[in-house]
Amino acid sequence: MFESPRSLEEVCVDFICDNVLALCEVQPGDVGSSTVLTI
Repeated sequence: MFESPRSLEEVCVDFICDNVLALCEVQPGDVGSSTVLTI
């Protein structure tokens, strides 16, 4: 499936980064909402 552990790591990092960026994007209508992001 993956050629090497390095490529698996890259895929995982890319997937996580894409999702984190999606969470951090400010959507119209989110301003003033009471949503809290906990890490």
